[in-house]
Amino acid sequence: MKIDKAFILCAGLGTRFKPQTHFCPKPALPFFNIPQVLYSTSALKEFGVSDFFYNSHHLPEELEKSIKPYFKTEAFFEKELLDSGGSLIHLKNSKQLDDEHFWILNGDSFISYENTDFLNEAVDLHLKSKALVTLIGTGNKKTGLNGLSYDTYSRFKGLNRDNDSLHFIGLYLLNRDVFKYIEPKAFKLFDDLLLKPEVMDKVFVYNAPKDVVWSETGNEKDFITCMKKEAQNLKLKKENSFVYRTHKNWGLEKNLDQKLELFLNENHWGLNTYRSDLPKDFVCVPDTCSIDRAVKLSNSAVFEKLTLNQELTSESLTFDDKLLIHSTQWT
Repeated sequence: MKIDKAFILCAGLGTRFKPQTHFCPKPALPFFNIPQVLYSTSALKEFGVSDFFYNSHHLPEELEKSIKPYFKTEAFFEKELLDSGGSLIHLKNSKQLDDEHFWILNGDSFISYENTDFLNEAVDLHLKSKALVTLIGTGNKKTGLNGLSYDTYSRFKGLNRDNDSLHFIGLYLLNRDVFKYIEPKAFKLFDDLLLKPEVMDKVFVYNAPKDVVWSETGNEKDFITCMKKEAQNLKLKKENSFVYRTHKNWGLEKNLDQKLELFLNENHWGLNTYRSDLPKDFVCVPDTCSIDRAVKLSNSAVFEKLTLNQELTSESLTFDDKLLIHSTQWT
């Protein structure tokens, strides 16, 4: 059976990523100049998922402008946040999402991989087990409270910090029979659904291979660390790197070699690099970059040292760490 529809959870407030998320939803933050959510969904896109649906709440217009050109499918606006589980009610009510099984993915998950075999294996486990939900975990990340515990039959046994527990990567398969256990209100995925005795017996865990790596990007420090790591992988692996393959998966092949080469050369990784190709006027700025007084910034946010609100004309403002700038006006 082919499972070719996915629902992307994009409605969060991005609280840990302020002040950047005052101006841009976290899934749309630019990672090597394309929205981060394209890396989250890269494996599914390569696997053959054709329809991506998503929910929104915080800055829905900004989110739509950034990612709608890629997904081209239905968005579900939440006037009030429905939390990690309540958003699933959109799947029950949508006429476009009447399939028996779906992929569900956190929009800010950063999942790198060597190939998509692990998705085939997850589907096989899900279907053969007749699971309501199949969670995908990895042993490549130290687990905390969200460590997935499971038995020899891959059946979910709860959350703990055991050494054998897996880190949940924010990706799972869902059988629409689960809607029998869901009420139309806000609720938490694990606490209010998956840990219920009548549900937990029908939840399974897939242990992804070592080449499937989840990286933390939920705050500015970890986001920059992940970007530096992927820049090194890009330099070493080039066309086999995750960044390169993600660009190709989303049809961004034009001048790809030249553009990605610029990411490795900080002398060119600055304010005017490929301006016409940058979504939402985002710019990546390298270490020790000076912003010339001729640059006018409007409604902008930056990493560390300074937050630019409203309008400001800089006079050689210098930053010590890599920054992201969102600018709506340049002169």
